[in-house]
Amino acid sequence: MKNNKYVEVQSFWSRWFILLILLLLGVGIYGAVREKEWGAEPIIGLSILFITIIFFIFIRLRTTVDSTGITVDFKPFLWNKLWSWDKIAAVQIKKYSLLDYGGWGYRIGPNGTAYTVQGKYGVQIQFKNGDKILVGTQKPEEIQQFLDHIQHEQI
Repeated sequence: MKNNKYVEVQSFWSRWFILLILLLLGVGIYGAVREKEWGAEPIIGLSILFITIIFFIFIRLRTTVDSTGITVDFKPFLWNKLWSWDKIAAVQIKKYSLLDYGGWGYRIGPNGTAYTVQGKYGVQIQFKNGDKILVGTQKPEEIQQFLDHIQHEQI
């Protein structure tokens, strides 16, 4: 909460995600070595795995809350999108499950659009036009304090 701005940056990288990647990498390498011939199939499979790993290395969910509104940057899905306070009807911290949106990442479902990378808390933004967006957070108490601070300043 520096200079009247809240910033949170998240990534997919967690212990379980690293273990999953290592498991997939191990199975892929084991399968390729066991074949004793490095044909096209193991090379294609390992190449896809490496490209996927590189893709996830660079994905970041960056949420900024300040006096102008809420900005979300979740490249390659959303590029510095600002939702100004005059378009927002309500904001609240919401506990959600993976079933609510069908997983993590960029999701569109019956509950609205979600931008999440991990965890079970998000900032639910209700717009004046009725649309809803959920932006994941790893710091629900901290962002709630900042939202209270911003609302107090705007009164």
